[in-house]
Amino acid sequence: MTKNFRNLDHKNYITFLLYKRFQLLGLLFNCIYKSLFIPSLVMVALFVIIVCLYVCVRLHQVIPMPGFAFFPLLSMDGFSVIYIIKIAAGVFVQSTNFVTTVRKSKQDYGRKTMYKKQVRSLDLIKIYFSKTNFVDKKTPLVFLDFAFAHTVSLMLLT
Repeated sequence: MTKNFRNLDHKNYITFLLYKRFQLLGLLFNCIYKSLFIPSLVMVALFVIIVCLYVCVRLHQVIPMPGFAFFPLLSMDGFSVIYIIKIAAGVFVQSTNFVTTVRKSKQDYGRKTMYKKQVRSLDLIKIYFSKTNFVDKKTPLVFLDFAFAHTVSLMLLT
């Protein structure tokens, strides 16, 4: 019977250790990319989406075909950046699910005080794209809404 508790305690230790490593990886990613790379990447991607959608809708008969084919391909690059932001949002969602599941867990463990300390030390993994803003599950939708709204307003202006 004690062997099962030790296996369970060891599995929890490995799980917490892996989660702590993912937290460290998230902190390193945020330190490197949050100030310049991610905001500029998102800004360029939104600009590309707005311009390419405008060209595809309004100027499809003005631009000849070999040149026109460039714009849908370029807009797919912009949408792929939004998809990458969606994957970053998945990191936050999975982290939230894991932490809430562990905190609500009512199983009997061998060393309760160590387990409780490890549970209290868990933080959510957040991918930041500025000093205070992080990517949650609705961020890609906000970016797409911004791009579509500005594309429509650009079409109404011309």
